[in-house]
Amino acid sequence: MVRSDELGKTIFLRDIANIELGSEIYTANAYGENADGAVLFIYKTPEANAMDVASGIKTLLAEPSDYQIKTVYDATTFIDGAIYNVLETLVLAVAIVSLVTLLFMQNFRLTLITVTAIPVSLIGTFAVMSGLGIQINIISMFGLVMAIGIVVDAAIIVIENAEHQLHEHPEMTVKEAVSKALDITFSPIIASMLVLLAVFTPSLFIPGMAGTIYSEFGIVLCASVVVSTLVALTLTPALCALFMKPPKKNVIAKSVEWVITQKIRAFTGLAWTATRLPILTIALLAGALYLTVERGASLPTGLLPEEDTSAIFVVGSFPQGTALSKTDEYLASLTEQLNALPGVSTSVEASGFNLLTNTAEMSSFMMLLSLDEMQNRAASDAAITEQVNGVLASNTDIQAFAFKPPVIPELGMVDGVNFVLLAPELNPTELYQLTMDFNTRLMEDERIGLAMGQFEVTKPSMKLNIKRDDLLKYGVTFADVVTGMQTHFGGMYINTFNMGGRNYKVMVQNDPKYRLDPEALKKTGLSKSNGTRITYDKFFDVEEIKVPNFITRYNAEQGVFIDVIPSVASGQAIEAIQELAEEFGYRVEFTGAAKEEVSAGNTVAIVMGLAMLITFLVLVAQYESWLIPLAIMLTVPTAVIGIVEGVIHINGNINILTQLSAILLIGMTVRNAILIVEFAKTLRDEGELTIKQAAVQALRLRARAVFMTAFSFGVGLIPLMLASAVGSGGQQALGWASFGGIVTATFVGCIMASVFFVLIQQIRERFKPVAIQAI
Repeated sequence: MVRSDELGKTIFLRDIANIELGSEIYTANAYGENADGAVLFIYKTPEANAMDVASGIKTLLAEPSDYQIKTVYDATTFIDGAIYNVLETLVLAVAIVSLVTLLFMQNFRLTLITVTAIPVSLIGTFAVMSGLGIQINIISMFGLVMAIGIVVDAAIIVIENAEHQLHEHPEMTVKEAVSKALDITFSPIIASMLVLLAVFTPSLFIPGMAGTIYSEFGIVLCASVVVSTLVALTLTPALCALFMKPPKKNVIAKSVEWVITQKIRAFTGLAWTATRLPILTIALLAGALYLTVERGASLPTGLLPEEDTSAIFVVGSFPQGTALSKTDEYLASLTEQLNALPGVSTSVEASGFNLLTNTAEMSSFMMLLSLDEMQNRAASDAAITEQVNGVLASNTDIQAFAFKPPVIPELGMVDGVNFVLLAPELNPTELYQLTMDFNTRLMEDERIGLAMGQFEVTKPSMKLNIKRDDLLKYGVTFADVVTGMQTHFGGMYINTFNMGGRNYKVMVQNDPKYRLDPEALKKTGLSKSNGTRITYDKFFDVEEIKVPNFITRYNAEQGVFIDVIPSVASGQAIEAIQELAEEFGYRVEFTGAAKEEVSAGNTVAIVMGLAMLITFLVLVAQYESWLIPLAIMLTVPTAVIGIVEGVIHINGNINILTQLSAILLIGMTVRNAILIVEFAKTLRDEGELTIKQAAVQALRLRARAVFMTAFSFGVGLIPLMLASAVGSGGQQALGWASFGGIVTATFVGCIMASVFFVLIQQIRERFKPVAIQAI
């Protein structure tokens, strides 16, 4: 009841107002499965584990039985699937490496001794990971997969040399042969371990997210190498003494041995030719490296490889001031069109919300498309994204685009390049003009596919200029007017009532038809104590203006957030943005993945240079010579040829994973060269062979071990190279770059090790001749 009138009739609230139980807000709507709903975005805190958070949320959401809850996008699904697939790859790699070892050795006992290093090394590596707090994630699993082909290397070298001793000296017992093999191989095995540790040591000091990836990968790999080296120098000799027998080979074993011997003979023949023509050989290598640099310079760059995340985001907006009902109408039509596309599973939609700016705008909308699993659709997420953008382009009344979420959700919303154009000295209108000009110029660059700045000064608004003198004339205060307008046009909270055990707010507001346009100011006003009503238009002059949809600041400076979908790799898009910003005379700050890529760019080059330097210094200390390590280090560029060709083969880009591959291949190439150069030096110091003979003989005697270790590493990469499920982008990037690198590092690098040893040893002997013993 409100009051009684002059006649005593009771006036109830329903007599003077429309009373309804409505929504708390009317500026946004959400839909799912063609029905009204609520869209909930859940973000983890920086220190939380994503998998634990997701597990807890799923448990919690399962509790209310009267709700229908559907998870449309879960970033941890990609992580979980990728880890599972890498785990499968790990098991396959172990099996393949074991079979390859058996193929080369043709002896089950020796194969069993060799592959024993795998589980022991893995257990030791897991212990190190646990001690350092490294979790099982995609990067650490990559490190374990890459380690599978490496952990057997030292064991192979020991076993192969022991078998060689038994073959060359039949009078030896197994224990004597193993002891002799340890004497010969101890130094190169230790040197190889130190080299692999040295190349990854600088990566521990890279800052940011890239540094975390480098350090976790490096620690896992280094831990496995250290443990496998200890196994090769302790457990492997003990097992050899127990189980190794003098070689007795059957027909199959002899046939395989004959094939391997012929291949090694042909290879050493090629090396002999190369050592006789060192200048021509080096010239050919220089030419190959020149072509590699030319081809590599044109390769795109990025932070991480492209991945299929089975999700697509769509954001769009009508001109500012568009009613929510029109946004809803278009969104319903768009939902029907996009859900009909092949490969789209389901979707959720929201109107009145801008996903990129996280602001409420009735003219904006967003959609999240959940795609079928990779194996159940023909098109990739990138291809479907293009189809969605084609549908959006058919409506010229909106600005909208579709994009893939980033592989790492914490690195922004758009899988592209995100940056802030800083212009603290400009007013909103000038900033809006700058944004439009900057975006226009970006779109003219062929490296940019789409650029969208989330800032406009087009929102229709009314500016009310106060007539303060008239306020005094009518006897009202400014506070009275503001409170009245808030109640009539914006709504005023009065109190709370309870119904059905729930509390509801009581809001007072004008009926919609009395607050649609400026004319409403002439129909609504304040009531004075004497009963007279004064309409609001008496207190104001109304001016229609355009205002910004929002104002953003980055590090306390005014700026505009711009999202870019590159038509090339992100590295080239970043260059385009930097060039344009310099031309315009304004600063840009990259955010998300682009920020990590920019900050890691120069650091990685420095780290790789330091890795080379530290490796060289380790070898100098090992051999107490400046020249012998030079012969080893000069073989490193041979791996670059294969890495570049591997990246080109899959149309990939230069990213963190290919850079990790390059660092690893530095160590692998140096390790191969150590086995050859050290033995060649030993043979030459004995004085029985010429320099060229010593180089080729060392290659012949070490070729089997080098080929076995390289082949084990290479075939262990096959599951990565052929990956096609979730996370296959990263697996293929790492696999193909490493495979190409190990191929050229083995076949080209070993020959060049012989050539460089000949040249370096000739220089050394000019100052310190070696006496040749008479035969």
